[in-house]
Formats: sequence, structure tokens, C-alpha cells
Amino acid sequence: NKGQKCIIWARFRRDIRKIYNAVKKAGYHPAALLGGLAKKTYKRQKLYFKKNPECRVLIGQPQACGMGLTLNEASLVIYYSQNSDQRMRKQTEDRCHRPGQINNVTYITVAARHTVDEAVHEVLCGRRTKQEYMMKYKATERVPRGFLELERRAA
Repeated sequence: NKGQKCIIWARFRRDIRKIYNAVKKAGYHPAALLGGLAKKTYKRQKLYFKKNPECRVLIGQPQACGMGLTLNEASLVIYYSQNSDQRMRKQTEDRCHRPGQINNVTYITVAARHTVDEAVHEVLCGRRTKQEYMMKYKATERVPRGFLELERRAA
């Protein structure tokens, strides 16, 4: 949509770099908010997204975008990768739903079938618990790669 701004959430720096380069190659002027940025750079990237009409894409790392960040300029949110922390998901969703939002917000979650991304999405949507997923996949011996690691990190 002409003029519509978008946030792409990704957990890992490698993914953020790939997305940033692909968005730039497609002719857009992205901003990025991720861990490890100097405060001055972080602030500059945030303002670039908020104030510059040419910057229509923000690639963000949820862990680096702490409390109180308002991104109501965006009306499209894409989850490229996420973890199973429902509070983190809710917080990233709430970034766009702040006073001043004048558009409906559309959310898109990227998740391939039979992968850890599908398992995480099912848990976040409340369709299954982590334990139900583990039982289902152990019974069929198709545990999604990475899901066991996800369980260990969450504990």
C-alpha cells in the first residue's frame, strides 16, 4: 500500500541482516532496531522510521525494543521469527496500537509446516501448550528441529 509502513520482527541478527539487505535491494529505505546498537544510533534509527516518509520498513528485534516504544506509524506487522513468550508477542503487537494509530493493523506470521515456527505459532495462538506439542511430536517421532532447544531455553 502506498505510504503504508511495516514492521518486520526477527529474533536473530543473521536474519535481520538478510532481511535488511533484501529490503534495501528491493528499493526501500529500511531502519533497524536491534541489540548492541549505541543509544545514539538506536534513537536515530527510530526517528528515521517515525519521521521519514521514505522509510517505510523497520526491521526490529523484539528483545531490543523494550517497554514504552510507540510505533503507531506502522499498519502492517510481519513476524519473520519469534519465540514462544506470549508476553513478548503481545508487547510487539501493542507497539502499533497506541494513541495516534489511524489505520487497521494487519499481522502476518511466517511459519512453515512441521517446523519449530509452526509449533511456536500454535503455542502463541493458544491452540496448544508446549507440553501438548511435545507429546504430539514424540508420539509421531517428528519433533520439529529446534523445538527441544526452545523448551530448554524457556525453562
